[in-house]
Amino acid sequence: MVNKKQKKRKMKQVKFHQLPLKKRYPTATLITEWKGLVGLENKDYYLNIELNHYSGYIEARKEKDGCRLMYYLSTHTFYKSQFKQSTHMLQKYGFNVILANWD
Repeated sequence: MVNKKQKKRKMKQVKFHQLPLKKRYPTATLITEWKGLVGLENKDYYLNIELNHYSGYIEARKEKDGCRLMYYLSTHTFYKSQFKQSTHMLQKYGFNVILANWD
């Protein structure tokens, strides 16, 4: 059985997660298609987007321990719950963007 304190905490968590991404990150640029990701870069990372395959990579400019960091952006990047994960990863690597949900 859930007590009042746990219920209140649960309700707050749900309310935050139900906020649209644009309200949580008001200065971020909304990206609605793959073309919007082409050419995005910052001092440490850049996006290598393959438009013909509808996918791409977040790539580090410098190698660390003989390896270049890459994060794959799959063809599912703009769909279902994946758009939130991809948005989070892009923001984690310094890109101030929000991906649109195509569903």
